[in-house]
Amino acid sequence: MIKVKDGRNQIKRLFQLRARIKKLQEIENGLAEDAITHLKTHGTLKQDEWAALISITKTCRPKWKEEFIKECGESKAVSILESTEPSVCEKVEIYKDGIKVTY
Repeated sequence: MIKVKDGRNQIKRLFQLRARIKKLQEIENGLAEDAITHLKTHGTLKQDEWAALISITKTCRPKWKEEFIKECGESKAVSILESTEPSVCEKVEIYKDGIKVTY
């Protein structure tokens, strides 16, 4: 890494950029929490051509599944997997003019 480029300290700029990214992530998390609260309360969140929806994903992926199959067999692993509660993830999806916006 070149420490000084165009008269600017690259290390300092890297630190400042990381600090800015962290602040933006905190702002994004706060806005997403507000959006989820609003959607759960009122059912919709729209303004002009923009809209937001909650995407709920349920997954059950125990890390130990492959190892458990080796030790105890497929049938026992399947029965344990079926009785395991899936983890739920709520995400805010943003739409513009009805088309999902990704970044």
